[in-house]
Amino acid sequence: MRRNSLLILLGLAVAGCRSAERVEHTQIVDDHVADARAAIAADPGPEPASLTEFEAKLLEIRQQWEERLGAPGQLLSFFDFSSPEMMKLREEAAREDFAASLGRSVTLERILAGAFVRNPDLLAAHKDLAATIEQYAQVTYLDTILRQYVSFLRTLRTQVGPTVPMDQVQKRFPFPGTLELKAALVGHAVEAARARYERALRDLVTDVRIAYADHVYLGRAIAITKETLRFLGQLDETVRGKLAGGRAQKAHVLKTQVEISRLENDLITLRQNRETVQARLNTLLDLPPPTSLAEPEKASMGPFPASLDELYERGMKEQPDILLAQARADRMAAMIELAEQATYPELSAGLAYMEDLSHATAGTGKDREPFSQRPKVKPDPWFGTKEAYLREVREAERGARARIVAARDTTHYRLKDAHVQLDTAKRLYELYRDVQLTQAEQAYRDAAAGYAADRVEFLNVIDSLRVWLRFLLDADRAVRDYHRAHARLESAIGGPVLRKGK
Repeated sequence: MRRNSLLILLGLAVAGCRSAERVEHTQIVDDHVADARAAIAADPGPEPASLTEFEAKLLEIRQQWEERLGAPGQLLSFFDFSSPEMMKLREEAAREDFAASLGRSVTLERILAGAFVRNPDLLAAHKDLAATIEQYAQVTYLDTILRQYVSFLRTLRTQVGPTVPMDQVQKRFPFPGTLELKAALVGHAVEAARARYERALRDLVTDVRIAYADHVYLGRAIAITKETLRFLGQLDETVRGKLAGGRAQKAHVLKTQVEISRLENDLITLRQNRETVQARLNTLLDLPPPTSLAEPEKASMGPFPASLDELYERGMKEQPDILLAQARADRMAAMIELAEQATYPELSAGLAYMEDLSHATAGTGKDREPFSQRPKVKPDPWFGTKEAYLREVREAERGARARIVAARDTTHYRLKDAHVQLDTAKRLYELYRDVQLTQAEQAYRDAAAGYAADRVEFLNVIDSLRVWLRFLLDADRAVRDYHRAHARLESAIGGPVLRKGK
């Protein structure tokens, strides 16, 4: 019994030594791997010499996309963020004191630059595009490695167990045709990701422009309402003075007080609406909700399009929704072509197959012909399942083509609707600016002077003041509607109304 115990203790000691020795060897291997990775990271060296010409072309395409990622002027066409002025504003927007600076000065260009740099949705679309570009490396390297491994397993003959059926070479190795289809898949995926990025930018710029137009209008509406309250205060003093002299009625004082109370309530509503618009801008800029904004500068009214037919033509080429639908449909077509190549075996005389050539095909002991005497198609037991999948994808591809038509129809409607709204706002603003504002102001001043001289009724003074206030607000509202319609028109086009150089 004692002898057995000693043997057990000795065995445990030896096992512990071996375990410690293995741990030590593992640590050495890990250290070598870490050193190798560090060396590769410091000096990756040139591309492998074994890359084929087509694979090198894929890597070149990937590099071109990566270069475009850092250059908005080459990647995005909806708005120009690459001008020197905009580059300077983008640098300011990336600083930590950007929120504080908006409390001192607010312009549309500063807000747009801040949204481009800080908006989470736009940044997410940018990262999605960068992730999709990485698929080029997967087509170049991963497919080759996996195919080599599968080829080894499929051609290994152990003479044990059932025979493994041989498929065509095109199903096992990344021949140029297969690689080209997979590269086309990635290319369409990248184009779709770029269209989504462009669409995210389009929606962001449109939302910023609309919110900024509301912000400017509400500031003007608050100022106009305050000025009208000042006129009403002067009128109230006039009415009270005339009432003390017996030349006015008490009802006139009450009507003035009612009008003042109504405008004070409107002023509260306008201020609350403005706080809501500021919160919307803070959301688009990824700023804290309580961030206060300074009085915004009025943005210049964009150019009015000369020809709607030209906008239709541009919309068909530049609208991100159409480009996205087109990229998705083209990608599905490439998927179908690749799936058909892998599913339907081609007629072959035998040269296109990885065939077992261990049997003699020449000499006195040959037991088979060197070439097949007739075309042969090897049966595939899961052929029906793959065919059902292909039918499904073909129907989906037809649906994708139909979405292109739907996107074009929607673009036509959005262009027409925005153009009508833009024209309406333009005509209304010109009407108020050229005619009605001047006449309404003069009518009020004449009525106020006539009432002070007991030549005009009090109701005429109140009515003329109401008309003047309404015209002032309607004129600024027409400017706001013009900016909003202009933003929606460019959103429908997929780019600015006028391109540079035109």
